[in-house]
Amino acid sequence: MALRFSLKWNTADSIGMYIKQTYQSICCTVSSKLLALVTNACLRMPSVNSLMFVSFPILLLLAIASVATADSDAELSAWNSCSLKTPDNGFSVPAECAYLKVATDPTNPSSDKIDLHVAKIPASNRNAEADPLLFITGGPGQAASESWPPIQAAFQKVLKNRDVYVIDQRGTGLSNKLECPEDNSPDDVFVFDAELTAQTALACYKQLPSDPRFYTTSIAVTDLESLRLAVDVKQWNIYGVSYGTRVALHYLRRYPDSVRTMTLDAVVPPGVALGPGISIDAQNALDRMFERCVSDNHCNSAFPGLKQDTLRFLDNLREKPEEIRFENFETGSLDTIRLSVHHVSLTMRILSYSSHGVSILPYLLHEAYANRNFAPLARQAALQRNQLTQTLATGMHNAIICTEDAPLARNDTSNPAEYANTYLGDTPLKALKANCTHWPAGVIDLDFHEQVTSDAQILILSGSADPVTPDTYGERLMANLPNALHIVNPNQGHVQIALGCMPTVFASFVNRGATRDVDYGCLERLRVEPFFIDANGPRP
Repeated sequence: MALRFSLKWNTADSIGMYIKQTYQSICCTVSSKLLALVTNACLRMPSVNSLMFVSFPILLLLAIASVATADSDAELSAWNSCSLKTPDNGFSVPAECAYLKVATDPTNPSSDKIDLHVAKIPASNRNAEADPLLFITGGPGQAASESWPPIQAAFQKVLKNRDVYVIDQRGTGLSNKLECPEDNSPDDVFVFDAELTAQTALACYKQLPSDPRFYTTSIAVTDLESLRLAVDVKQWNIYGVSYGTRVALHYLRRYPDSVRTMTLDAVVPPGVALGPGISIDAQNALDRMFERCVSDNHCNSAFPGLKQDTLRFLDNLREKPEEIRFENFETGSLDTIRLSVHHVSLTMRILSYSSHGVSILPYLLHEAYANRNFAPLARQAALQRNQLTQTLATGMHNAIICTEDAPLARNDTSNPAEYANTYLGDTPLKALKANCTHWPAGVIDLDFHEQVTSDAQILILSGSADPVTPDTYGERLMANLPNALHIVNPNQGHVQIALGCMPTVFASFVNRGATRDVDYGCLERLRVEPFFIDANGPRP
């Protein structure tokens, strides 16, 4: 049953709350993006840990081809009460936590052991179903235990009858985190330098506490299977988001009998390198916003010529950045930033991840280019920079992209003219090439980039305005997944699970264990967020 259903959207979350989630939850990302979100798109700046926007570089070393197996001897510690917290935003969720001790190299049981942080959120019903939900976050580089709190409300209906397991993927969070030295560079170096990017990545690699070659997706799925064996679960219901969908699909390939249902939110298909298409997908999402504004009477009246004026504004910033002093609402201090085209491009891209972000973007841009009120954009740029560096484990991120994405991107045949017509230009591709110049490739299964064929029950969720994982990615999977249902939400961005009645649709699917007869008619009532016309919000 291969179905495709296109819907319109509306959401009830506040803009401030959603933007917080964009950096601190599923990413890249709700780093809901999410950060860059996913599959990410992190552009390396000339300093060690400044993640800007899009990066996946060319690999110069051969990857280690291997099929690792689950560690049946993995040891699970006793469960203790704990709290899952998201850095700096106050979200906290009670849980039970333990550590799973596994071999660094699953093919070599005598290799060093590492502890993987595992959390269990018990079902509200004491007689929980025997098939819990496994939550796999995005990134790569985000910690699932930190991504869970802001998004957990979307899973409350599932939590009625099922436990939820959350594991920090090796190299993230409390699972032997691979992070790079803290970036202390000033904002005026927020530019791309290929050589400095390459040297920065190399410096990061040299100080890591563990061999990053064993921190790839092919190894991570064996950890998930080791956890299943350790907690004596027959089958998982899996929810993966953004980069997490890559993990979920490869787990399905390796351990098909361990999956009852799978939900793929903002899917990354096998064989897709996130790098070459980032500029084009981001531009498509921005063009969709411009088109929506023109067709909206209130938006078009308030911001006539939005597209042309925005492009002119970006050109001006390329020539001459603006020195901006603005109030930092978190600290109360007056901060200074040299606002460049890179800052604004990052802000545009991150806000494009959600309909809430898109709804305020025309107003922010107009304030800057028409009224020279740069403070709102500067404030957003500073917030994004800080959040990006806090939510991603850069060493683990590089371990993934330099093994799984860079080799594919090396063969990119895109026409340079395509990048010239985008606001990000070819910087993502250049950053991709630079970041992995000296980074060693890790373990990757020989069939890793092949399409997954399965009769599993799979729900695929996409947004037609997603700037990083477009709905065409979901369509690409359908031919080999006969029991998949693909829901595409018009004008919606990255990550669908928390929007409108989607939590109810999702819970219905998990409870039924099949896509057949899942009722998603409630989604027809949803509408996209209206544009802010001024600081007071949309017109009535």
